[in-house]
Amino acid sequence: LAATQTFLKDAQTALEHSLERRKVGKNVKTKSNVTVSGSNEFSRMAEQALQDTVQLLTSKGFAPFVLSGTLLGAVREGGILEHDYDIDLGLFAGEINIPSLESLLHNSPPFRCIYAAHQVVFSRSENGTLISTKIPVIFKLRHETGVVADIFLHHREGDRVWHGSSLFRWTNSSFDLRQFEL
Repeated sequence: LAATQTFLKDAQTALEHSLERRKVGKNVKTKSNVTVSGSNEFSRMAEQALQDTVQLLTSKGFAPFVLSGTLLGAVREGGILEHDYDIDLGLFAGEINIPSLESLLHNSPPFRCIYAAHQVVFSRSENGTLISTKIPVIFKLRHETGVVADIFLHHREGDRVWHGSSLFRWTNSSFDLRQFEL
């Protein structure tokens, strides 16, 4: 019961922050005591959350990379998009120890892991037995600023790389990473 109450409180805080952050140009005090004063305030908080997330992951040997809106902002505007509401990072699943990542994400203030999802893939063994396999796909962290960081696990399959949610997959051609100053 206590874990469920904690989860509901964290989910409510993240939702309030996300919705109230969209009231651009107005100073808003959320129930979680995060003051949101339009996009510039979000950008400052997101930059801090991004720095802290990257530092946490790299300090334990993980190699995160930016993607989605965070990558778009880095390339197009040289920073966080003013109208964004989270930060997006990726890790290559085949290059990491997933239990170590899970332990890190669940035990590292100033973060709280508020969501973890997997996809279930069904296959048959040689004798015809149905086998279900859980594939981890995303972790959501809430930083002490209230900013949510989505960490997508990227899976290589042949010449494709996919990441997704519990229901969807976004597939890309295989890609390599390069350094980019953000």
